[in-house]
This record gives sequence, structure tokens and C-alpha cells, in this order.
Amino acid sequence: MIYWIVFLFLEYILLLTFTSSKKTGARTFILFLIILLAVYFAGFRDCLGMDYEGYRNNCERDRLLSDASWLIDEPLYELVRNFCATTQFSAVIFFIVFAALTSVPTLIVYSKYENFFLAGFVYFTYTGLYLFSFNIVRQFASAGLLVLAAYYLLKDDKKGKLIFVALVLLSALFHKSALFFLPVMFLGTKSYNPHLIVILVVLSFILPVTQIMGLGRIVEVLNMMDYDIYIDYSTSTISKYSLTNLYLHIMMIPFLFRAKEVASLKNGNMYVFAIKMYAICLMCNNLAANDVAIAYRIAIMFSMYIPLVFSILPIIIGNRQLGNVLIIVPLLILFFAIGLSNPLVVPDKMLPLNSIWDAVYQKFQ
Repeated sequence: MIYWIVFLFLEYILLLTFTSSKKTGARTFILFLIILLAVYFAGFRDCLGMDYEGYRNNCERDRLLSDASWLIDEPLYELVRNFCATTQFSAVIFFIVFAALTSVPTLIVYSKYENFFLAGFVYFTYTGLYLFSFNIVRQFASAGLLVLAAYYLLKDDKKGKLIFVALVLLSALFHKSALFFLPVMFLGTKSYNPHLIVILVVLSFILPVTQIMGLGRIVEVLNMMDYDIYIDYSTSTISKYSLTNLYLHIMMIPFLFRAKEVASLKNGNMYVFAIKMYAICLMCNNLAANDVAIAYRIAIMFSMYIPLVFSILPIIIGNRQLGNVLIIVPLLILFFAIGLSNPLVVPDKMLPLNSIWDAVYQKFQ
């Protein structure tokens, strides 16, 4: 646990320093340090994450690039994996690359909006984001690129839309679930309807919508049969009554009464868009608890906007101190009470820098 405490403390200090600095050069350097530390901690973690051993083994198993079959299934993921398998680099380089894809675009985009401290705090502390990326490596890398894609989409011009589509397609080469993000380009960013959000979230809480949405057919059409396990998978471990899910629902309430204020903020179109993504995330979490894990997988790409929504809470409720407390205190409690109770995400040590060059290093001694 000491590694997480030190890591979070350093990130919080850097975020505060970034926020208090007025010089562009200094802010750029501090942002670089924030990102570097995030990538280092995720890249050099030792055996952390439910799929860590599986990815490590894949990186040590060679698949020749002359075999064209690797082009069919998420080729950029296969390219990175193949690089590790056919060189003297260890699997550490794989985790560094995917940690960078997750955190670099995400933190750069967050830094462009108000209250980067709160946005960064939520990203590092909410257990469903940075910490969870240790478990779902490829999809979070894809989600990081989608954050950047949405940034260009919100420029609201033809070039921005083309870049958005290109980045979504690029991210799908790491994880095909990114294709579910394409329809968001048709969502308006001028305002949102609180009544519609309430209706949809409530319906997602009570309806068995797997059949209504036809998720199995969607998976089949998109040639995503690697994920058909999530259609039939029992999701008893995903609870819509969990403290985290309950907290996320409660935190949506202030925004239901302040739709006009959100739209009128500087960069209001981003916050309107982020709230819509937040609402979709809530719905997907509820659907996952009702039906299938694939909905929870889809929720990941939308959960990346929770930090941006939370960052404006102090402004929306008109009380900065109270807004900060409502975010910082519960998330810290949830992080240490729930997140670090899982031995799969608590580091016993960090790997040395030279582990990048170990062809096969011993992690499970």
C-alpha cells in the first residue's frame, strides 16, 4: 500500500502545483511530470492486474509478422505484443506503451479545461479509472485515444469530425469495442435534457435490456466474437447497489438541476458532452448488473468523462469548499476501503528500470 500512498501524494502535489502556476512553460513541464509518473507507475508495476500474467505470457510467445492472421484481430495490439515477443525487450515495454496510450491523451485533454486538479484527482483516485486500467489494459488504452477523439469532435468543424472518426478507428485497432463510440458524434453538445437522463437511467436500472438492445447481434455484426463471452457471462460480481455505483448516481443529481448553468460555462459544450457520457456510463453500469458484462465493458469508454464532470461540481453547486469535500473525501474512502483491499492491485514492489531489457524476467518468485 505504501507505493500507492506515495504515488498518489506525488500526483496530488504536482496537480496542485500545476493549478497554482501561471507560466505556460512551467505548467507544461509539470504536466509532463504528472504524465511521466503515471506511465512509470503503471508500466513498471510488478504483477498487478487480473490479466497481467496473461499479457506477460502473450508477449513472450512469438507470432511471426509474416502470418497475416494477426491483421484480422486488433492489429496494433498484436504489433506491440509481437515486438516484445521477437526482440530482447521484456513485457514491461508492452505495459509502458499501453499505460502511455491510456494516460497521455487523457491527462493532456483534462489539462485544457478548468480545475485540472479535481479532474486529475478523480482520474487517479476513482477506482474505476487509473487503478482499473491495470486490469483492463487494452480497452483503457483505446479509451484514452477516444478522449482525444472527442476533444477534436467538439471543435465542431469538418476537420474535427474527420479526426474524430480517424482516432476512433485507430483505437479500434487496439480494442474493437471502440466502435461503439462512433454514434456519439451525433449527440448534440449545446444542452442536455435532465428528464430524459432520469428516465433512461431508471429504465436501465430495472429492465432486462440485453434482448431489447440486441447486444448479441451487434457483437456478431462487428465480428467481435472474442467478446461473445460477455453476452452470456453471469455478472453477479457487478452490483448496481455497490457503494461506488450509488455514489456515482448521487453525484449526478446536482447536474440535473443545473443544465442551463452547465451549458453557459466556458467550454460548456465539453461539459454538456461529458455529462451525456457520464449518463451513458451510469446506464451501462446498471445494464451490466442486470444482464451482461459487455455493458460494463462499453461503460469504460464513457467513464473517462467522469473527471471532467466532477471538476465543475464546486461551480455548479455554488460552494467550492463543499464541492471539493463531496468529491475528495468519498473517493479517498472508497479507494482505500475498496480498491486497495484487492491484492491484485496492491504492489509489493516496483520493477527496476533495467527490467525493460530482460528477455524473460522472474516476476513470480
